[in-house]
Amino acid sequence: MRLHSTPTSAHDGEITFLAIGECIAAVCLYTAIGVYLHTVLFYCIAIVLAPLTLLRTELSSSFAMAGGYTIRLLLTGKKTLPKIILIWLIGGPLLRVITTINGFFHQPIVAIRSMPGNWIRQALCTDIYHPPEIFQSENILADNFRSRLPTFPEMLRNARKVKLIVAGHGRSQIWYYFFLFFMFFPYIPSIIYRISFKATSIVYMPLVWASQITLRNSNPWPYTAERISKGKFEADVRKVSLIVLVFFVYKIGLNAGLITEKAAIDKYVSKEFVDSFLELRNWPWWEFALAANVILTYIIYYVADWAISMNDFLSDRKKNVLSGFFSFALFVRAALSIASVTYLVCLAFLYVFWSIYMKDASYSYHLLTT
Repeated sequence: MRLHSTPTSAHDGEITFLAIGECIAAVCLYTAIGVYLHTVLFYCIAIVLAPLTLLRTELSSSFAMAGGYTIRLLLTGKKTLPKIILIWLIGGPLLRVITTINGFFHQPIVAIRSMPGNWIRQALCTDIYHPPEIFQSENILADNFRSRLPTFPEMLRNARKVKLIVAGHGRSQIWYYFFLFFMFFPYIPSIIYRISFKATSIVYMPLVWASQITLRNSNPWPYTAERISKGKFEADVRKVSLIVLVFFVYKIGLNAGLITEKAAIDKYVSKEFVDSFLELRNWPWWEFALAANVILTYIIYYVADWAISMNDFLSDRKKNVLSGFFSFALFVRAALSIASVTYLVCLAFLYVFWSIYMKDASYSYHLLTT
């Protein structure tokens, strides 16, 4: 671990103390903004933008590198302020969006598998000593041609030099502020995006962990299939999934009139429990997530069982396809579980807070059933 980053250290995945401090500061900043403005809109926007970095792959980076080289060529001519604003502030972010989406649709599993490395590199290895960039590793290439943008501290030193030059020539301070703005605005998209990503890094940490344990851990065939079909952990998961499935079917039967509400209340004692978990007019998203988790669990199990029985007849290509399917399916299942459990745990804390301090838990109850 080092104090601050360089383009090479960030590319190599060296964690820095400064980057960790920036993550903490970014979370505090967005929390303060949310409290002050009474909205989480900006944090939600940051969450939506984070996949532009998380899902970067070598393919998307190569596309972005070609586009970034074109942008640099466009900037080598006569530099006017509208031209730079159009190319850097609009062209750069648009290039990242297009290349990331294109790379994801071409290689979805590779993109998801890249999440842990991208998360670590951007959240823990990149700080203000890392120059702004449009695509991954751009500054390493730019260093070879001495054409990269200066880091933020270097930009501040250049600003002080400009101030001395302006003062030495007896110019008005307005010239200094003009040059300061001209020097600073190429950093605006990068700084905003870095702060927003670091603020949401804690949100994506569970998904990164799920990706790490399901997609990046490569095991020889048929280890994963045997673990799914014969492993004790997966057997326990199927037992729990069966219980969830029973509740789901019970709820459908309640709505269809096959089971009366009185019978459900007699069975489960609490009418509130019936209203929250079994009444069909309320279908919270987390119930669908749990149901999808159950279905996926049994699909994985039956496919794994079939694959083991047909192991001697499967070609290497089919084995690779099945390995990719198991990895992706396990990741989706883990993501659904993490999302559902995290949501319910947060609601539990909210329920306690509203019950104790506000003497009214109706708001958290409303969130639970919608």
